[in-house]
Amino acid sequence: EPSLRAAGVRLVWQLDDAASEVELPAAETLHVLRIVREALTNVIKHAHATVVWLRLEARGTQRLALAVVDNGLQQRMSEAQVDMPLFVPPSIVHGGRGLANMQRRATALSARLDSGPHPEGWAVTLELPLPGAAAG
Repeated sequence: EPSLRAAGVRLVWQLDDAASEVELPAAETLHVLRIVREALTNVIKHAHATVVWLRLEARGTQRLALAVVDNGLQQRMSEAQVDMPLFVPPSIVHGGRGLANMQRRATALSARLDSGPHPEGWAVTLELPLPGAAAG
């Protein structure tokens, strides 16, 4: 949060009650933490955002969804009635090591990772099975 604040980005936490009760094993927690940290670093480095939302919600009894959503480039350009930004950092277009590392961590969690435009701007979403959920 201090790094976001120093970059002029306000962090908004959105946590549903069911998700707040979930406990992940230490190794899984570390993967999730590093995915979130990379997503937030990308917001600071590339998005030119003023707000980032960190959303955590339980999806039924089987899945947990975590999203990092910012109001960066995509949103600002759409407000100017332009479909896509005039400049998209190469790391977003071609995927730098950060995105590859996030995907590798998601795979280790048997999770799905999505990254792309979102109505607010840009989103990185991780959907992972809850501990004890039956493999489907």
